[in-house]
Amino acid sequence: MIPAHLIGIAGAAISFLLFVPQARLVWANRARPDRLAGISILGQILIIANAGLWGLYAAATGAFWSGAPGIVNAPLAIVVIVLVVRSRRSAATDAR
Repeated sequence: MIPAHLIGIAGAAISFLLFVPQARLVWANRARPDRLAGISILGQILIIANAGLWGLYAAATGAFWSGAPGIVNAPLAIVVIVLVVRSRRSAATDAR
């Protein structure tokens, strides 16, 4: 039988790996607003909220691995929000 903490580690790794491609795409296209048009700010806010809630759950239960992805995903979501907002403001300024 697989120990529960190994399942938690695997789940945390997958949660992290699911978000990395989008963060990388945003970083690579940060100066191209047209390529970032499909990135949802609300979606990023929900990622931050999700990370916070899982972090609270992890702290309350001692289940570290349930909150571990938020340690990486929340800051990445914040960076994505900042880059998308900057890109959209830049595009709006250029359009004037």
